[in-house]
Amino acid sequence: MNLDRIVFILLFLAALIILVYSAVDLHNYPYFLTSSIVVAVSLALFFIFMPVLTNQWYVRLIVVNGIVIILMPVLESGLRWIFVSLLYASLLLATYGAWYLLKLKK
Repeated sequence: MNLDRIVFILLFLAALIILVYSAVDLHNYPYFLTSSIVVAVSLALFFIFMPVLTNQWYVRLIVVNGIVIILMPVLESGLRWIFVSLLYASLLLATYGAWYLLKLKK
């Protein structure tokens, strides 16, 4: 693993720790916390390992995150979570753009 990946992993872990400890009343929304961590870890892993990521792994990343995003408003019992789900879905769409441009380059 090269130095860039190690630095990015450390920055990601620091940001995730700050997110978990600085958010107020996060214990009231356990699925939101879980889905946020899943999406954040997936995005970090996507950008860290994007050059060596296979199509099979990318499809798995999209399917797992898609299920997590769709279930968030249902399990948190509120329509106010749809905006957060749409935000996470737009991040996943951005990964498709990056994935497509990387595959064009190869």
